[in-house]
Amino acid sequence: MAAASTSGVGEAHHDFINGQIIERPGDTATHNTIVGNCLLAFRQALQHSESHVYTLGILLVLRENEYYTYPNLMVCGEDEGADEIALIRRPQLLLDVSNSETDDYDRGRKFNLYRQLPSLQHHVIVCQTARAVEYLRRNEANQWIITVLTEPEEALVISELNLTLTLAEIYDETSVGPVRIPTFDETRPCGNV
Repeated sequence: MAAASTSGVGEAHHDFINGQIIERPGDTATHNTIVGNCLLAFRQALQHSESHVYTLGILLVLRENEYYTYPNLMVCGEDEGADEIALIRRPQLLLDVSNSETDDYDRGRKFNLYRQLPSLQHHVIVCQTARAVEYLRRNEANQWIITVLTEPEEALVISELNLTLTLAEIYDETSVGPVRIPTFDETRPCGNV
């Protein structure tokens, strides 16, 4: 099968922040493929559990009447099924596929709000421009521990959800390449002095 392209931006998404609707960039074919790969793996891992996985149009309530957003993928316990208006309030896991336009927001303001959710134990950020996954998990001391994965054989392992997902599986059918390490000259702030 041909690799998915990063060209062609889909429909924009919106967040609701303090009474304002904020537009975010639309999805690309690569973004869509990555989310699909993750959705299939999570569904398979959770098929005999009480947890559910949601994507596409399910709204996360971060602060009632103040902040709502659409993560790319959410895992919730049985008691947190999406209701008729598709609102989730107590996710166990959130996954976002990030790109250069959303990276600062995904790792900054959005994660600062995510981590205030007492139910949230896992946050996964998948880069769509280079093969890299950041896995953040909350430990017993309520601290967030980060694991960065960059090699195809490395795996996202979340034992509580019975999930093992390699980077090769996350990026299957995409043209996303490895993380590029800058050369010495590119890291010099003053260039070739």
